[in-house]
Amino acid sequence: MADALFSRRLEARRRSDLRFCPAPGSSSAWLVEDPLASRYYELPAEEMFLLRQFDGRASSEEICRRFARAFAPRRIELRQLADFMRRAYGQGLLTSPGSRQGESLYLRAGHTRATRLKQTLLNPLAVRLPGVDPEPLLARLSPLCNFVWSRSFLLLVAVVLTAALYVVMLRAADLRAELLAATTQLSARTLWSVAVVTLAVKCVHELAHAVACRRLGGNCREIGVMLLVGMPCLYCDVTSVWMIPERWRRILVGAAGMLAEIVIAGAAVLLWYASGPGRFHDLCLQTAVVCSVATLLFNGNPLLRYDGYFILTDLLGTTNLGERADAELRRCVAKVFTGHDDDDLSARPKRAWAWAGYAFASLAYRLVLTFVIWWFLRGALARFGLSAAADLVLAVSLLGMTVGPVKRAGRFTTSGLRDGSIDSRRFTARGLAVVALLAAALLWPLPYRVAAPAVVRSDGGRNVFVATDGRLVAGKVLGDQVAAGDVVARLENLEMDRKLDEAAREVIELRKSAESLERRRIEDPSAGAALPATQAAIAAAEARLAKLNAEHSRLTITAPCSGVVLPLPQNLAKLAIGQDDWQANPGDTPLSPARRDRFLAAGTPLCTIGPVARREALLVVEQGDVEFVRNGAEVKLQFDAAGSKSWHGRVVELALLRPEDAPDEIVAVGLIEMQSEADGPPQPKPGMQLIRVSIDDAAERLPIGAVGQARISADSQSLAQRGLRFFAETFRIGKRREH
Repeated sequence: MADALFSRRLEARRRSDLRFCPAPGSSSAWLVEDPLASRYYELPAEEMFLLRQFDGRASSEEICRRFARAFAPRRIELRQLADFMRRAYGQGLLTSPGSRQGESLYLRAGHTRATRLKQTLLNPLAVRLPGVDPEPLLARLSPLCNFVWSRSFLLLVAVVLTAALYVVMLRAADLRAELLAATTQLSARTLWSVAVVTLAVKCVHELAHAVACRRLGGNCREIGVMLLVGMPCLYCDVTSVWMIPERWRRILVGAAGMLAEIVIAGAAVLLWYASGPGRFHDLCLQTAVVCSVATLLFNGNPLLRYDGYFILTDLLGTTNLGERADAELRRCVAKVFTGHDDDDLSARPKRAWAWAGYAFASLAYRLVLTFVIWWFLRGALARFGLSAAADLVLAVSLLGMTVGPVKRAGRFTTSGLRDGSIDSRRFTARGLAVVALLAAALLWPLPYRVAAPAVVRSDGGRNVFVATDGRLVAGKVLGDQVAAGDVVARLENLEMDRKLDEAAREVIELRKSAESLERRRIEDPSAGAALPATQAAIAAAEARLAKLNAEHSRLTITAPCSGVVLPLPQNLAKLAIGQDDWQANPGDTPLSPARRDRFLAAGTPLCTIGPVARREALLVVEQGDVEFVRNGAEVKLQFDAAGSKSWHGRVVELALLRPEDAPDEIVAVGLIEMQSEADGPPQPKPGMQLIRVSIDDAAERLPIGAVGQARISADSQSLAQRGLRFFAETFRIGKRREH
């Protein structure tokens, strides 16, 4: 019976609309194009030979005999031929004239749609919507872009990029400062601006791919919208580039989007340099960052299946780099655990360990990127109470990344143990060894440091503020020695003086009126009746006068402690004299002689009074890290104003953070988490710890108000402890919600 089946004619046929060409960078492999599904398959010479044999007339025996003659001394068994037929039929490369072919194709199409829907649902970070044929658009757009290929334009691009590189080197410090300020002072307007810039840039990016593909002999099959982390952007299908024989053309198509963004980044840097502070200036900086750093990290990264991946594929002279690397990683893992190795017809690549390493690095990078995106989304959505949505996206993304490998590993292991191809003792021993190594790695105690924002303060210093609106007429200057209660500044408010005089005259007149009524009440009973109302008016007028006198007395500002008049912290100085004036003269204060006779509103910072040479650092520690901080713990500090220099100190005091004690510098740049109050301004979240750190080094050179980061040495913790604590804090496990 088996011999009869072996010699029976096979009805399966190769599809007549398939296109074939030699695979890029290979002397024996072939590339097969499925024009209906817009899919490409790389087949080794052996599989390509087998595919050509399915003409509807040859039998299994005849195909095996032809294979033996063509690839002697190699032979193919009936099982291997059946596996190839099943795989080729599933990929749509073979068809059958049988009566149930239509039903089979219909079921396969339904399965394909279900698979695509499942892949979309399991990858919510990149949802690809159906597209349209871009040929009418490209037919009009391509002639308008012909100047891009001219030598004069390429020369202009070289000049722009060279000038932009020079500006970046020349203004590196300014760039770094503005980027730091932009990242620490994010606002809704900034996020919307970055989203719009990214959308516009990515549209140009994808259109550059499409135009380059059409120009260099390819065909853009589809263009549409993709929701990338919820943000709409274009995508274009230029997979037909694989049929272009010249490697440099394929690489140029793959790099066209990044080249367009680099040109935009160069122009944005020059416009940033030429423009003054303002919205356009910030927009240019955002464009430069999106088109350079973000593009190189994502599109240019070969570990993600974007432009860099396809460029690397061409440079290596292969196709299906990701699939082949994943297959090699699975082979390596299977061989380590089971001793089993696949014996399919595909040729094993040289340096198989490098392919497996690429697959592992790609998987690790995608995991890290997924968690980074989740962290960003959770922070952005937390203000709207939608942090659970970010958690759901993370869970679905991780499920999509693990469900496929876990199912394949389960099927492979189950079938191998059942048919005996896997050594159960080897599998158990290797599995237990891996579990033991993972447990050791997770439970091994590692050095742990608590990170916290820090600000430099004068040790024992106090900030002085204007209490009442007025014009500065006299005051101390920086460096003056004062004692507690000494006058620091005098203000003048003519309107308040006028109100004070009016209130004093009103009191005098009311008192005179009361005296007159008192004298006349014996003779005139109506005067006695009016006397209580007049006395009440006197009491109200005296209260107003006392209030005005108290307010007027606050025009004289006194020192709250003894010390030296010092400059304001950086953020308070900006608030006191204005952002533009502070940038022009960072050391300026409201007490500067040039600022005399200027109007100061109530609440304006005036100066700091404290010891001149003593500095300390104030840290704010999150509630979850409070338990790990001890008195006397070593602290390493770095401040933006001190460059790369590190400072060292020790914890000298821990106290619960009261709203009035929150360092203004840290609150202003959003380095601590705040919560809104219904009847007042936002306050620090409860449970935060305020920590004073004495700085061991000669820290008098540190400017007061400098903001930076501190790392506090704490008890060692294992990775498992950190992970469990992070998970519990993030998802509020074991904690009661506060009402």
